[in-house]
Amino acid sequence: MDTDSEKDFEGTTSEPPKNYEERDANSAWIFGLVLILGVCLAIIHFVLSGTLNRLERRPAPADRYGRVEGMPTIRQARPPFPRLQISPAEDLKAFREREEAKLTSYGWVDKENGIVRIPIERAMGLLLERGLPVRSNSNANATGPSSYQLELQRASNSTPDRPGDR
Repeated sequence: MDTDSEKDFEGTTSEPPKNYEERDANSAWIFGLVLILGVCLAIIHFVLSGTLNRLERRPAPADRYGRVEGMPTIRQARPPFPRLQISPAEDLKAFREREEAKLTSYGWVDKENGIVRIPIERAMGLLLERGLPVRSNSNANATGPSSYQLELQRASNSTPDRPGDR
């Protein structure tokens, strides 16, 4: 018995264990799978292009749900605010044209009170001719106190809102 156990310990009769894959991947299967996928892609491409060509040759479908004769037309109400701006560049151009027309033309602002609008160039010319109104020292008190004087009066006459503010 001693002789059998010695052979096992020496390792002459048993093979060492293998820790790796003994066979390689089959390259024929891999290339075959890639070829099948390529053929499937080509078939799908031609089927879809044929379907699209056939659909393009068909006439457009007619709507079978037409307007019923004798029914009143429903007027579409304007959508609620905010409305989307469809063409901002054109809207801005029209706005600037309207503003420019207001700035360069004569017109009534308030006809009942006799307030008119004059062009800016004319208004600047009149301002240069006539000048700005100026307060003289003799009638400064006749027009009322200045804003600084009003602030001082308000501060001296103010009462606290709450009893503990003083």
